[in-house]
Amino acid sequence: MPFGILQVLTEMRTPTPNVEATLEALAGVVADSVQYSRLNRELQHSLNQLFLVYEVGRLFNLATSLDDVLLQVRDQLAEP
Repeated sequence: MPFGILQVLTEMRTPTPNVEATLEALAGVVADSVQYSRLNRELQHSLNQLFLVYEVGRLFNLATSLDDVLLQVRDQLAEP
């Protein structure tokens, strides 16, 4: 139950059904927020990888030799 710690802090009184429902809803909101944050980090990572693939393709189109492409790809991978 999401209200376990609050129950200890309130001297073991049982919460009313309204308080329990509110705490459960709050726990759901917190869980959703954590999930959205994780998904946002994963999405940002995927976008960074996609951008890197795009840049490598662009470098292939602009480069005059394979050595130029490899040097530029190395430089792209070395950037933070």
